[in-house]
Amino acid sequence: MSDKRVFEMFTNDQQWLADQPEMDPWDEGCQRLAVILDERLADYSANVCSDVIAKERNEWPLYLGRLWQCLGYHWQHAIEGSCNGQTTASGVVARLQKGKGYRRGGKLGGDPLRDMVLAVAMVQKDERAPVVFTEDYQGFAKGLAWKINRRLTANPDEWWYDLLDHLAGYSKPKARLDRFLGRCGLQNWLGTVVWNFLRRWDLPDGGSDGPPIDIPDPPSPKTDGESLEHFKAIVRLAIESLRKKDRLLLALVYVDRLQQNEAAAVLGVHPGQVSRRLKKVLDHLEKTIKELAEERLSKDACVGIFEDLRDNPQAFAEILRAAIEQGREHES
Repeated sequence: MSDKRVFEMFTNDQQWLADQPEMDPWDEGCQRLAVILDERLADYSANVCSDVIAKERNEWPLYLGRLWQCLGYHWQHAIEGSCNGQTTASGVVARLQKGKGYRRGGKLGGDPLRDMVLAVAMVQKDERAPVVFTEDYQGFAKGLAWKINRRLTANPDEWWYDLLDHLAGYSKPKARLDRFLGRCGLQNWLGTVVWNFLRRWDLPDGGSDGPPIDIPDPPSPKTDGESLEHFKAIVRLAIESLRKKDRLLLALVYVDRLQQNEAAAVLGVHPGQVSRRLKKVLDHLEKTIKELAEERLSKDACVGIFEDLRDNPQAFAEILRAAIEQGREHES
């Protein structure tokens, strides 16, 4: 990559980047920053790629650009949390290498810079990358598979290679790993991706190595009537109004019936965050449901339904579960 292209890579961030230590004068600062990224690329690629990614290789600009995308994101968060609005690139890199970030407790679940190199290598069809990826993450994926259905762990090769294909795009037009931005470690990012992939995996008939761990669905609600059918539609609308990540959280807890610490493992967050997010989402959902019900149902019907559901909370739980499941199927 020429000096001109190096400068162009940093130009979009010049407004905040130029004020940081070791970035003045600008041209020399860009050169120093490019050296830091180049050193990280050489170090990481030596471990996860079949060959060291050097400047002479065509893939070098791609790797370097993705590394900067990752480093720049965390550097800006470091600046926001600093007392004087300044911090060095080398300081941010050193923290990221320890798997520590600057937001939400700082636990990234791995070094996102190293993981970015591995992700790009997977998409670039590097020969060594899937070997490293399997060593690093197959055990983690098996743990998620066991929680979904024990039969998935009987012969993981049946789905593991399809998962690699889904992530790296060996036979598919789109590689899921292209969406990895390095805002956390790869394991935290993979939790949700692997979980959704395995939920849609079709288990073969027979050959079970143990019974599924799926919990039977609760009995159908006893409350019925035309107003209740309208109410079910309202709950579905309220679910659709939520952000995708909030719908996923509800699905993990109310459809997959995970404990909050298990949901946290899938989402790659601290269990305490799941508890806080769940309360916030449920409060918002309740408010939205009531607003929609008041708009679409008569006052008497609205009061009657809430009274019935108050006496039969399992009925509301089933309505909520069905709405979440239906929304998940549409997104699939």
